[in-house]
Amino acid sequence: MIRQRAVVSSGPSERSIWFLVLLSLPALSLALAYAINKPALYHFVLSDLVDHGKLDESRLNTALGLVGIFGLSISGIAQPIIGILSDHTRSRVGRRYPYMLTGAIGLIVALSVMVNAPNILVLLVGVLLLQSLLSMIQSPLNALLPDQVESGQMGLAAGFKTVMELVGIVVAGGLTWAFLGNHQMPNAAILVISGLTIISVVITFWRAPEPAARVKSNQPITATRRFMRMYYPSADWLTSQRVIVVLNLRRLARQTSFLWWLVHRFSFFISFNILGSFALTYLEDVIGLSEQEARETQGRIVIMIAFAVMLVTIPAGMISDRIGRRRMLMVAGMMAAISTVTITLTTSLNVASFLLMFTGVGSAIFFSVGWALVTAIVPQRQTAFYLGITNIATSMGSSVGLSSGFIVDEVNRRTDSTNGYNVILIIAAGCFLLSALAIQQIREKRLPNSALAVEMTPAASD
Repeated sequence: MIRQRAVVSSGPSERSIWFLVLLSLPALSLALAYAINKPALYHFVLSDLVDHGKLDESRLNTALGLVGIFGLSISGIAQPIIGILSDHTRSRVGRRYPYMLTGAIGLIVALSVMVNAPNILVLLVGVLLLQSLLSMIQSPLNALLPDQVESGQMGLAAGFKTVMELVGIVVAGGLTWAFLGNHQMPNAAILVISGLTIISVVITFWRAPEPAARVKSNQPITATRRFMRMYYPSADWLTSQRVIVVLNLRRLARQTSFLWWLVHRFSFFISFNILGSFALTYLEDVIGLSEQEARETQGRIVIMIAFAVMLVTIPAGMISDRIGRRRMLMVAGMMAAISTVTITLTTSLNVASFLLMFTGVGSAIFFSVGWALVTAIVPQRQTAFYLGITNIATSMGSSVGLSSGFIVDEVNRRTDSTNGYNVILIIAAGCFLLSALAIQQIREKRLPNSALAVEMTPAASD
């Protein structure tokens, strides 16, 4: 007689606030790196190329968008690959930290190449290195939190993660104002970025070691290995990895809620990048500020918005744990859309900054609550792979948003005005709404706090 015996692997217990802060610490340095690169450092290097006659000034927005698209393409390819590798890595320090530590240490080289680029080609090499290394931190980090936090706390954990990202954005605004305004010290900025990244990853690695695998099995062979022996009895490592990727993609096609979440992510990042990537040129062309004044003003606006957003992010995450995440995201989408489209009606810096604060609040809820939602709908054993796939939607949406730089230049040139910025603001508002509507198609579920592995064991006959 054969009977089934359930072997329960202990999931993570309820985490303290201090643990959640430590676990989210690398998100601060990642947000800092992303925020100061796009658009501040990109804009700095491209403006320097314009000054040296290596780039046409009338194509600055287009070049800014294309460089950003190139970086996002690299990130979109790298993150799922690193996610698969991380999911299948076994080392003394865990599955996630080896990649995170490698990426953090290499940042200073990539940033130095990019910032000191004498031409477009070297700039692209620097962007290639930078995005690859940032992906080595971000993809494992995204999986680290659901590895260590139970589903009932994911809204709160996502709130802390978003707050850390906001702190990173505030620091990026300060660095932009201090080093990229009138002072022109980009190398000092990259030293701060690299140092903070290394410190944050090391502290998290030291104080929050990875737990044992949450799903254990007493079976001597996994389903994947059985498949490999059946169809590829002598497969080499490369063939086995290719088969694993194919199996993962087949499972992905059946995850309907996750696919709708990708639509949400894609639409949101179109809007997010439209607003973030062309803020500097908007301040120059519409508000009438000089290049240095625009950078300093952008830094101050980012700091102001970030502090406002911090007040609502953690409460929003806690509320979403109780009332559900879809409702919160719908409200956030409406808020962001209305405030964004209203910016087209003003040329006042103070009014535009006030409206952007509401857009920022909506975006922050999208970040924190949306991220908590996706961790609840992805397969638990393949967290890094699925969260790496989300970066494809992020990269594609960001690329579409960045391509709006071409729209700005063309509309402004043809109408001899600054109406191109109004066009892309309306597009951003529409995409915020589309993102919220996609969320309504998702069927939210709660993950169990522990997993069951079934062991087939012989039992004595009665």
